[in-house]
This record gives sequence, C-alpha cells and structure tokens, in this order.
Amino acid sequence: MTLFRFSKFALLFIVIVLAQRDVLARESGPRRPECFSLFGEPLYAPELSPFANKSASILFDIAKTEFQNDECPSPGDPLKAVWLGRRTAYLNRYNESVDIFSRAIDLRAEKGLPGFAPLYRFRGHRLLTIRKFEAAVADLQKAFSLLPSISLDDDLFEADGSPNKYNLPVSTLITNILYHLGLGLFLLGRWEQAGDVYAQLLDLAAQFSKSDLGTDDMFVSSLHWTFMALQRLGRFSEASTLLESLPPDPSIVEDQTYQRLTEMYRGLVDPEQVLKQAEEQGGIAYATMVYGVGSWYFCQERRDEAVSLWKSILESYPDQWPSFGYIAAEADLFRLLGKDSDHLKSGSLLSLISS
Repeated sequence: MTLFRFSKFALLFIVIVLAQRDVLARESGPRRPECFSLFGEPLYAPELSPFANKSASILFDIAKTEFQNDECPSPGDPLKAVWLGRRTAYLNRYNESVDIFSRAIDLRAEKGLPGFAPLYRFRGHRLLTIRKFEAAVADLQKAFSLLPSISLDDDLFEADGSPNKYNLPVSTLITNILYHLGLGLFLLGRWEQAGDVYAQLLDLAAQFSKSDLGTDDMFVSSLHWTFMALQRLGRFSEASTLLESLPPDPSIVEDQTYQRLTEMYRGLVDPEQVLKQAEEQGGIAYATMVYGVGSWYFCQERRDEAVSLWKSILESYPDQWPSFGYIAAEADLFRLLGKDSDHLKSGSLLSLISS
C-alpha cells in the first residue's frame, strides 16, 4: 500500500487548527449551516441521538489521536487522514471533513508525493453531501485515474465506518469510486454519462458478488441507479432487459431498500406496497424508497405524482438532507421548478415546493 508522510509538527498543527476552529464556531454566535440546498436554503447538521453522538465521538477521538500521534518516519500513513475525515463526517461535520481531506491532499502535493485515491474518493463523497456536485465529480474522476488498475484483483475491501451486523464489507474502493461518480453525474442530470459509469460498475459488482466474501448489495444498488438513468434517457427496453441480470434471490446484507425498489421494477410488488413500507420505516429508508417510486412515476409520465412524492421527502424528513434519496429528490425538484426568487425571498423552501 502506498504511504505518505507528514512531519509530526505538521500533523499537530492541522489537528490544533481544526480543533480551535471547531471550538470557536460552536461557542460564538448562532449555528452555521453545513451547506445550502439547491434552492438556497441553509442546511444545518442533523442532531445525533445521545447514544449515536457518544459512540461517534469516541471513534472520532480515536481517529484524531492516531492521526496526531502518527510518529512513523516521513511519510506517514495517509489512511489516518482518511479515517479522521470519515469520523468527522459521521458527526455530521461535513465541511470540516472536506477540509481534512483537502489539507492532506494539499500536503501531499507540496511534498511532491503522488495522489492517494481514497482521499479524493471520500472528499468527493462529502462534496456530494454539501451540494458541490461538479467538484465531487472532478474528485471522483481523479480518484479513478489514480487506481493502479480496474481489476478486483488489485482492489481493496472498504471498511464501513458503521459496520453491519455481520461486520462484513459490502463494497470495495473501486466500486465505491464508480458508484459515487455515477451518482454525481446523475444528480447533475447527465444521464448518459451516469449510465456509462454504472455499466462499468455493474460488471465489477457482478464479479464481486461471485467472490468468496461478496454479497449482492453493490450489484443491486448499482442496478437501481442504472435502471433510473436508462429510464430518464427513454431507453425503456434496455432498462427492462437490465432487470433480467438480477439474481432471483439476491444476497443482501445492507441494501434492502434498493432491493425492494428492484422488486417493484420487476413487477413483484406494487408501488403502493413500497410506499407503505417507506412510511413504516421512515428516515433514510423513506427518502430512498419514496425517491425511487417518484422516479418510476416520473418516467411513466405521472409527473404530478412524482413531484408530490419528492416534495414529501423534503417536508417529512428535513433532517435526512445528507441522504442520497433526499439529495436526488431536491435535484429533480430544482430542475423542474428552478430557483424561484420570489419564494426564496420568503426564506422558506417549503413555501416553494408547496406551491
């Protein structure tokens, strides 16, 4: 694995600066938004439950200590910067997370060291979160260009920051780079480019599914986004044919919501059943499944129903704004409604989407 070195003093400086900035931001004045929606509304960090905050804080402290105490001879392990950035994001401090990745990237460049793909991969992910889609796509393309090869033989399992009950990774570095790159292009409305990326991802995900430790999670979730991209392009026959590649009984550890949507696409369940399940589960499951049903309706020329469902995500679960289902609903509504200045003057996104 490629390593890079920070001097001990550089590491300490970064941690101290970030810590001091964080304290000042939290102690002075009103809360600052993490970002602004596409409609211009401020989006604040969702509050974690006491238990989630405590556990995330403990893991953040561990990552910070490991980063701070990296005493390997220069260069140090870049994965320590990656994990510090990831743990910061799990506390919903997304801008700070992006800053950590950026500082690590900049320091490598200053030292003349080669780029490190995971830094760009995770910064790209969090740039999607804060609605900087173009920058996210650029980062993910950069991450892809830094890969030694596009082969699972040279790939790495990507440890999940919030492991599933089996503590089993369901994706790899390469598949996650392509997954988030495809998503960034989808959010920008570049359906054809998104479809091309996902087609490449599906081949890799199918190989991963057949490996000894592989599951069908990445294949099913990737197929879901590919199917939607093809439908947006009006390539309905190709989208239907794609569904034939789904295994009859997929091995799913995490992505049950995407599995449910693919069952709907295949006609195994009705949209109403999916919406009922979304209502029962709420939260991120609601955002994911309701967005999928809305996109399904939209491509069947049931625009009013689609818009109504997408609005319901923003209205019912505003704290889910970092989730991909919420972001995609927001992006579609923005494309349809535009940035209505009269409504924005009222300072209420809901006044816009309720019209």
